[in-house]
Amino acid sequence: LQTFYRRMQEEGPTLLLVQDHAGHVFGGFASANWHMADRYYGTGESFVFRFRRPMPKPVVSLSQQMQHFASACSHLGAKDAEREAAQRAIDEAVKLLKEWQPKVREHAERGD
Repeated sequence: LQTFYRRMQEEGPTLLLVQDHAGHVFGGFASANWHMADRYYGTGESFVFRFRRPMPKPVVSLSQQMQHFASACSHLGAKDAEREAAQRAIDEAVKLLKEWQPKVREHAERGD
């Protein structure tokens, strides 16, 4: 959790998506910068959510993730490499979400 806070500080509004091992998807939107606190904070625009049904899990091996990151690090400075890796992760997430849309519609139509 400390790593998450360190990487997210000063990032501004954030959409967080999490998928557990059973395929359940949940997350939240944070309208304010992330920081550790002993109580709720934000603008009132923040929210959490969960999908009602488990979703198919995308498969990207850890070795593939590390290869992408190592490649970025070797070509760019450390700070630029982190930004590049984050952008690739975001692009992959958007691509996967677009691929999931038909599956989600199909599940909803079947009433699974």
